Amino acid sequence: MEIDEELRALLEKAIQIASEKNNAVFLKKILMAYVRERQPRHRESKHTRRVPVPTAREIKKEAGYQCEYRSPAGIRCSQTAHLEIDHIRPYALGGSSRDKENLRCLCKAHNLFMAGKYFSKHPALMKSDTLFRQRPKSPKAV
Repeated sequence: MEIDEELRALLEKAIQIASEKNNAVFLKKILMAYVRERQPRHRESKHTRRVPVPTAREIKKEAGYQCEYRSPAGIRCSQTAHLEIDHIRPYALGGSSRDKENLRCLCKAHNLFMAGKYFSKHPALMKSDTLFRQRPKSPKAV
């Protein structure tokens, strides 16, 4: 490798600015920082319930920004607001947040409905049974 005059001048200026007393140590630090392998920005993380934002956007776009719930009669929900990403195989039972085949777009109401329908069979997996319990009726004013 040839060192041209511009590079030589930059190296000399950097050496002068640096507080290192030993020029060789300073140059090694600079070169090590330049040459070292960079860590990937987004490492593959452990299993998490959080759906990556790009994946969530893609799922919603594929669903046409509409709830994908279909009634037993085959009628699709027309809700386009309050959309959430639902795990077809629940995260609590090993469902993946990274596998697009395990994700679908549901409105909040149908997401809660599906969770209640599924987890009512598995009460030990419910974090709180208050989600699906009816509110007590308030006493009537006399």
